[in-house]
Amino acid sequence: WTAQTSGTGNNIIAITYGNGVYVYGATGGVLATSTNGTTWTAQTSGVITDINSLTYNDGIFVYGSTGVLATSTNGVTWTLQQTPTSNIIRSIAGSSLPTSLYGYVAVGDNNITLSSTNATNWVVRPNSVIPTASIYTLFYGNGLYLYSGQFGLIGTSTNGTTWTNQTSGTTSSIYALTYGNGLYV
Repeated sequence: WTAQTSGTGNNIIAITYGNGVYVYGATGGVLATSTNGTTWTAQTSGVITDINSLTYNDGIFVYGSTGVLATSTNGVTWTLQQTPTSNIIRSIAGSSLPTSLYGYVAVGDNNITLSSTNATNWVVRPNSVIPTASIYTLFYGNGLYLYSGQFGLIGTSTNGTTWTNQTSGTTSSIYALTYGNGLYV
């Protein structure tokens, strides 16, 4: 690893890559882009709340904040989308249609789950997880959505709308998930 200058003193919470562009989101609505991961250019996010999540899917960047989801095709110009929640959006995952029922799924505090086929029209979806638990991360890999959160909460979905709780083996919060080499970790 080689240390790089991010151009912000704010805590970077989320980062993604797509179409030759890296995008990071940080506390206070800070957003920046880079084509090489070394030189970063500040962008206008349109929010002052923390950018908690970022994803890139099918040519669209999406970020989640408190009650806000925003989209961009280039990481520079962002459009705030109407959302049916004021909850904190903790994580977003995208999958190419028709692999899943919804191209984008977002999760957040108070058991909120949203989905969209185009990243602009979002609807609340029922979720069968513990109603008082917050979901911290959502990941899509190898045809499966996975979420994790408070109290060792972990679950899966093949379509982004019907969820099955899984046993994580811990009661500690789980903040990250990934898929690689045939394993979900």
